[in-house]
Amino acid sequence: MDKESKLRAKIANDYWYTYQNSPQISSIYPQIKEINLKLNFNYDESLKKESLKVFKPSDKIFFKIECINKDCIYGGFNLSILR
Repeated sequence: MDKESKLRAKIANDYWYTYQNSPQISSIYPQIKEINLKLNFNYDESLKKESLKVFKPSDKIFFKIECINKDCIYGGFNLSILR
């Protein structure tokens, strides 16, 4: 396994560990009924993407963001940092 493959495997393992061990949104923010995130990605003039993510109280506080850049791997976001 080459260096890049090892790095990608480690990042994947770290992501899944964090996801599996993250709590539900309701356990950190009991008052939240729904979270709406509007995401706009502009990698360059030819690669643009807009998406809306909707989270319910039962969803995990850590989630993956799909990146439009092919070199971006396992981009995760943790809502607990907003406390």
